[in-house]
Amino acid sequence: MLRPGQMNTSIYVELGNGDTFIFDFGEGAVTNYLASGILINKLNDIFISHLHVDYIGSLPWTYGSPEASSSSPQSVRSCMTPTVSGRT
Repeated sequence: MLRPGQMNTSIYVELGNGDTFIFDFGEGAVTNYLASGILINKLNDIFISHLHVDYIGSLPWTYGSPEASSSSPQSVRSCMTPTVSGRT
């Protein structure tokens, strides 16, 4: 459980052509983005680097919250590459 004010990894990118996307979507990211005026349903893509909860914890909010109503990001994409051990 996160303490108030504690957030996990998420990096927002806005291109000159208006496309917006984020890398990783850790717990607390939705709160930070909404507080900054960034609408989650206006993101073009979400890229996930690996499947640890501190990098994907806000994904459920993206597709099921009133704040993300009407539409969700176009896609969630994996940036993961297989490792020799099979671990992420």
